[in-house]
Amino acid sequence: LQRADGGWQGGRVGEDRASVVFNTAQVLRGLLAAHARAHDRRYLDAAVRAGAWIVSVQEADGSWKRNNFMGEARVYDSYVDAPLLLLHAVTGKVALRQAALRNLHWVVARQRPNGWFADADNTVKHNDRPIIHTIAYTIDGLAESGALLGDVKWVDHAHRAAQPLRDRFLH
Repeated sequence: LQRADGGWQGGRVGEDRASVVFNTAQVLRGLLAAHARAHDRRYLDAAVRAGAWIVSVQEADGSWKRNNFMGEARVYDSYVDAPLLLLHAVTGKVALRQAALRNLHWVVARQRPNGWFADADNTVKHNDRPIIHTIAYTIDGLAESGALLGDVKWVDHAHRAAQPLRDRFLH
């Protein structure tokens, strides 16, 4: 189902939609796990094609807009950064790490002092009240990327966003 450009489409199989960065990164996670377990070069080759496509469609500001759901840049693409970093660890391709870092910088520039992120929903209409799983993707992407990079500043940004949610819902 991998498309000629290296990505995977959004929507359902058979709808012939364009490749989507977030969806492709989700598949990239699975390909890397399959390669680590089976040591089958086909999984790694597909992962390399996917990573190259993701890097090739990144915007100059570090976001992904044109090739994402509804054509909008979203902070939950921090969840794309970790598989790029994992692929970098396997292949040594510097462009993967650089793309992840560019996006991480874009994401944290969207964070407000209270921890909240602008552009955290997958719609424009509900950006003032994003759904919890897109907030979780944003936080998880920052935390996982920070761990992979060995850089606590990304984890600190994740913590700044998670703390108010914890305080609100667990106390």
